[in-house]
Amino acid sequence: MLIVPIGVEHKTIRTAYVTYAIIAFNTAVLVYCTALPQAQAEAFIAAWEAPGSRFDPLLAITSGFLHAGWTHLIGNMVVFWAFARVLEEKLGHVRMAFAYLILLFFSKLALQRLTLVSYSGSLGASGAVMGMLGLFWFTFSKTRAKIFYWFLFPNVGFVWFPLLAACLLASDLVHLYLEHELHVSTGIGSLAHLGGFAAGLVLGGLWRIAAVTRVPEEDMATRLWNWLRDPFGRKARARLEAQPDRAMDRIKNPRIQRARAALLAQRARKSREANSA
Repeated sequence: MLIVPIGVEHKTIRTAYVTYAIIAFNTAVLVYCTALPQAQAEAFIAAWEAPGSRFDPLLAITSGFLHAGWTHLIGNMVVFWAFARVLEEKLGHVRMAFAYLILLFFSKLALQRLTLVSYSGSLGASGAVMGMLGLFWFTFSKTRAKIFYWFLFPNVGFVWFPLLAACLLASDLVHLYLEHELHVSTGIGSLAHLGGFAAGLVLGGLWRIAAVTRVPEEDMATRLWNWLRDPFGRKARARLEAQPDRAMDRIKNPRIQRARAALLAQRARKSREANSA
C-alpha cells in the first residue's frame, strides 16, 4: 500500500517564500545535473554528497539539495510542501530557513554516526522532510493530513496527523530492521529519517520552552532572544490585538483586510453601546 502526504487540513494566508525557494533550488540542482554529461554529473554529485566514511558539516547540508532522480525529488518535495508551508506561517521566513538547515545537518549526522551498514555516500532531503513532521507535531498535532494512497486503486483521503507520523516511523523501523538485521539493501536512509524526526521534536520542544520564558526587552541581545523564543507568534498576536491598525497597515491581503474591517466595526459597535449605556 502506497501512502503519500499531499496536504493538511489547515488554511494558510501568507506566501511561504522560503518553502518555495527550497523547492525551486532543489529542482534547479537536479535540472543542472541532468543537463550535464553523465561523467560530469557523477563527479558533481560525488563532490557534494555526504560521504559515508566521515562526517563533513558542509557536505551534510549540500547533500540535502541533491537527488538521485525526478521520482526521488518529487516524492520529497511533495511531502515537504504539504507541511513546510504551514510551518513557515507559524515560524516566519528566517526561522523556517534556519530550521530546515538544522534538520538537514542532524539527519545526516544520525545516518553517518549510527548506521552499521557501509555506504559510499548519501543524498536527498528526506531527513529534513521527516524533521518537518517532528516540528509539525508541536503545533498541529490534532490536525488531519490529506493523503494520496493506493490500495487496489488510487484514492485521496484524510487521516489524523499523529497516526500518519506513526505509520511513516513504523515504515522506517521496518526498513532499518531489513538493512541491519537481514542485510537487505533498501536504498532508503532510515536512520536519516529517524534522526531528522527526532531533531524536529527536540527543536520544536526547545522553541516551546523558550516561548514561555519571559525576558524584558532592554537591549539588542534581549530583543534577539525574544525573537528566537517566539516562533509560534504569541507576541505577534498580542501586538496585533493591542494595535490592530498599526500592525496591519502594511498588509495588502484582501482576506486579512476584510477581517480587519470586521474587527474595527465590532470595536466601534462596542464603543457606541458603552457610550449609550
